Amino acid sequence: MRFSIIVPALGPQSEFDNTLVSVLENRPDSAEVVVPHTKEYQDPYNLSDEVRFVEASSDLPLHLLNVGIEASQGALIHSLQTGMEATPGWTQSVLERFDADPESAALTPSIQDDSRALIAGIRYQAGGTGKPVRVKRRQTAKPDAPCIEAGFFRASTLAAIGPFDEKLGIHHANADTAARLKRLDLKTAHVPDCMIRGSVPSRPTGFRSSQQLERVYHRHRRAMGSTVTLQHLFTVATNVTRHVPSLGVVTAMFGHCLGNIQSRLNQSTSWDPNDQQSAIIPFPEQVDRSDSDRYYRRSA
Repeated sequence: MRFSIIVPALGPQSEFDNTLVSVLENRPDSAEVVVPHTKEYQDPYNLSDEVRFVEASSDLPLHLLNVGIEASQGALIHSLQTGMEATPGWTQSVLERFDADPESAALTPSIQDDSRALIAGIRYQAGGTGKPVRVKRRQTAKPDAPCIEAGFFRASTLAAIGPFDEKLGIHHANADTAARLKRLDLKTAHVPDCMIRGSVPSRPTGFRSSQQLERVYHRHRRAMGSTVTLQHLFTVATNVTRHVPSLGVVTAMFGHCLGNIQSRLNQSTSWDPNDQQSAIIPFPEQVDRSDSDRYYRRSA
């Protein structure tokens, strides 16, 4: 199996159905479709002949995605979240680019929302956030990572960066993934001809978002240069003052304070790409993958 498409069963049923149908209508040859889900999901359309359903213990978005990755059989893996819609031939230029450019660890499509704005991946900012890279049609971007909402990865890349941090929401996980790829010097390229319809939500606000921002910042701050502290202070100030004059100022500040303390005390926050035991928590090896000499093996 060369290519795995992972569509976690999340969100409103109608939006999930639209995402899954768009994949099934346009799926490439030799691709499997994996749907991680909780036990509450009942497969109302009897798609078990076309889709491999994998049960997960939690409906956290990144837990579902991690479970889907563990179950996948492809050397190339595509994450497509609820709300995104594939378009005809959307994978052709991606597969060609992976074949032609072995240096590309991940690829990002162009994600087009209802306003026809295009987003082409995420660029990590040393203050602890990830900024969507906006482009004009046919323009090529230089992101640090794809958006998890609609990203393409080599299986070896996911094995190298470790599972997605399930304590984060997707927005902050995008920033975390971009920082990990950047620190490992793993290249993400933009494929303008790959078009996916959908939208990437703006940065969330409030207590939990502020707490997660601190988690990402402390995980990568030592590797992000001498000005990282000033950049982080500016990020915090911007994040807090956007709530003025509401009580959100207090909850956001409390989230930053608590996240800062937790991150300093919690060893799981750290991530060292040079320490294989702590930095890489590999997915279990499920199957032998094609072209195994080109990909890292996943150990149990």
